[in-house]
Amino acid sequence: MQAKAVCFFCLRKAWQIFAITLVTLAVLVSALKYALPYANDYRSNIEALIQKQLNVDISIGQISASWEGNGPRPSVGVALF
Repeated sequence: MQAKAVCFFCLRKAWQIFAITLVTLAVLVSALKYALPYANDYRSNIEALIQKQLNVDISIGQISASWEGNGPRPSVGVALF
């Protein structure tokens, strides 16, 4: 009888972990969909990150992003190295 209880406990915990992961993923995707139109506001931060990581001078003209179909669609205007 105790093995059955352990089995049900493990199954219940697995379902709880699955549900929490699914809800967390849905919240992250929704936040990404909401934030994509504001991608150009973070242009200077992205430029600084690229300059720091790749050690190159870069200037990005415009960044736009939208959600199309099953995923995000980023677009970079003029990028000068």
